[in-house]
Amino acid sequence: MTTVTDLTHATDLSVGQVARLLDVSARQAAGWVHGDAIPDHITVRLNDLLNVIEPLGENPAARRRAVLNSSRGRSVFHQLIAEHPEMQVIHYQAISVRDRLG
Repeated sequence: MTTVTDLTHATDLSVGQVARLLDVSARQAAGWVHGDAIPDHITVRLNDLLNVIEPLGENPAARRRAVLNSSRGRSVFHQLIAEHPEMQVIHYQAISVRDRLG
């Protein structure tokens, strides 16, 4: 079972960057680093990410460079985010002026 810490150590990505790949807040990902329970769907995504990223370099620094390199177009980082289009949408519920003013 891959954890957020496993992915940050394997890639030299920050917890915030890993959180972005997981479509969660950095605070939530930090909670998982500190022992909070990780939902099953996040564990699956962490495993998938590690399987894609690990072969990109021989060490964490090389993997980080490979993931963030955008010299030939979109970086692997942004391609991984684009795999989940729902991650690119800001979800909010509109509140009418009447509701805001009471």
